[in-house]
Amino acid sequence: MNGAAVETLFRTVLPYQRIDSAAKRLGVIKRSRFLNPRTLVLSLVLNGGTAEAGRIATALRDYVDRGEREVARSSSYKWFDTELLALMEELVADAQSHVLSMPHSLPGVLAGRTDWRAFDSTTIKLPRASVETFPGTGDYAALKVHVEMSLGVENVVAWHITDARRHDGPELTVDESRAGTGLLVDLGYASHDLIRRCNLHDVHYVIRLKNGWKTFLDDKVFVRDLEGWCLPEEYLETLGVSALPATLEAPLDVDVCLGNPDSGPQARLVNIKTPEGWRAYLTNVPRETHDGAAIAFLYALRWGIEIQNKLAKSCCDLDEIYVSNSASAKILVHAAMLASLLANALAHLEHIDQGYVDQRVVRPTGKRPPVHAMLMWKAVRTAAPRLVRMLTDDPEEKRTWDQIARYFTHLGKDPNWRSKPSPIDDAKGRNAAGRALRKHRARRPRRKKKGR
Repeated sequence: MNGAAVETLFRTVLPYQRIDSAAKRLGVIKRSRFLNPRTLVLSLVLNGGTAEAGRIATALRDYVDRGEREVARSSSYKWFDTELLALMEELVADAQSHVLSMPHSLPGVLAGRTDWRAFDSTTIKLPRASVETFPGTGDYAALKVHVEMSLGVENVVAWHITDARRHDGPELTVDESRAGTGLLVDLGYASHDLIRRCNLHDVHYVIRLKNGWKTFLDDKVFVRDLEGWCLPEEYLETLGVSALPATLEAPLDVDVCLGNPDSGPQARLVNIKTPEGWRAYLTNVPRETHDGAAIAFLYALRWGIEIQNKLAKSCCDLDEIYVSNSASAKILVHAAMLASLLANALAHLEHIDQGYVDQRVVRPTGKRPPVHAMLMWKAVRTAAPRLVRMLTDDPEEKRTWDQIARYFTHLGKDPNWRSKPSPIDDAKGRNAAGRALRKHRARRPRRKKKGR
């Protein structure tokens, strides 16, 4: 990556001049306060806390270390109010828009859609004092962060917060704005209505078959479609008569109706044997481009959002929230998610620089291997004091953005890119072979030449 791209990213996600103007407009700064919102936001995003001190205490210590006026800890907690929350929400919206504008990489099994999105939620426990605001599923307080991740830019592009007791399903909306994209969701978001909406709005999806869902072979398909099915003879007798068995232990690739053979939503059912056992998937991705193995591999790419949740929790301190006030909790969630967004965006900048954009695939080398977002964030943490001085145009800081970019690239290198590539690395060709995974794509039979 180059220094200009790194500077643009940081100044877009953490624009100190905009922070100052928005703080005045939103009422973050009040006459009785000695608050520099620019320094406070930078300290919240770029510096984490510990289980002993907590996020707010660490951010305030860093705030004072940067030369700001010392304020009593009890008084400083009043800064974390609805006005500061509104400021953080504006920064989040701008950062998400910037990430979506970055070049997408969708080779191999990801091709054919404008983007693929993965959805998941992660739960964070809070102090018992906030149980009325954020009720958990037991006698404790907790909130959920519903995360949407783009596989094209390998970054979080949306998130929102609810109490932990609310069900995941209603938090995912599928409408015409998603036309031409793909969805990878876990069982918490799966429903018949979701499948109907995806079919209606040209949204490809891959989900696991839920326990208890009845599937009926679709007896209304054309004969030419029936010929493309993979269906053992023992299951053919259920056609138009009864539901398929609840436990499927045979290779299947058929069209089914869910719940009701006459009015249920239509889907493609793929049952395939994996190292973990038999797995059944529902999808509307066409057989002409993706066979059963490709569908299973697509679903495996949902694991990328689990890695994102681990990044946010273990590296960006999403788990270190020890506040009972609703606004304070949401502010800390946004700060941690912004930090993970920065880490992923820096990794994507390096991948763009290596040529991993659009449909292109460039073979990695030992001199310049792929980078890892978690390692990238550790590099950001160690460089945080310099970054703050550079972002605030401190004349005493002699480092250049090119030097910072080289530092990030060096520390962010993934040491296991050859031996243990992740599914998304395989999908995009960031492996020892240097090829985006296409071997699972279905091939059309060759036509026989005349005279043979």
